Amino acid sequence: MQKQLFNAAFRRKTLVIEEPRFAAETVIIQGFRHSGNLFVESNVVAEDQHRIPPIRHRPWIVKNAVKRSLPVVVLVRHPMEVAATTFYRTTKEVVPDHPVRLFPWAVLGAWIGYHRSIMRFRKFLLILPFELIANDYLAGVRMIEDRTRIRMQADPDYARANRYGGDRWEVQLSWLSQYLLRKAEALYGMLVADGGQADMSRTSADRAG
Repeated sequence: MQKQLFNAAFRRKTLVIEEPRFAAETVIIQGFRHSGNLFVESNVVAEDQHRIPPIRHRPWIVKNAVKRSLPVVVLVRHPMEVAATTFYRTTKEVVPDHPVRLFPWAVLGAWIGYHRSIMRFRKFLLILPFELIANDYLAGVRMIEDRTRIRMQADPDYARANRYGGDRWEVQLSWLSQYLLRKAEALYGMLVADGGQADMSRTSADRAG
């Protein structure tokens, strides 16, 4: 159902790829849009890039990877930061030809839906806050390497150089956006509190339950 809704919402003429090609050495790095998962992928050493399927922002991939007992890293960013970034990047001033302007209420609703769909698998995931990667890159690298055995670029200068250091844009929230933000922040707190608690010893049957 999630795949059909995605296709309908974005009016895709071709269906999204149903599943990546899983292998024993596959590592899944996922996250909602603008949450840092592409940044993490870009810091995997070239020799290990083949281990990461090039499909992002798809919660059903998390579910199916967990069923196969594959290591899964989910990047989670504060919902207000995601809403502000997405709104900014879909304005006509930034991307003149963007087909849709994504207002905060729409982004927050999608953020909640994405993360609710993976909540029941959180004990099997390495949930990594975006803020950790941005503020303590090496600590994040160590957590990823320990859990997945994938090799990362250990260069904190790259992370610092790619942080946004300019003025922050102001986003006015409607009553609906404020309501959704409160819901999203509560969910964010639960996800971050459980982060790093993945139990890789459970069976595939346990994971599917």
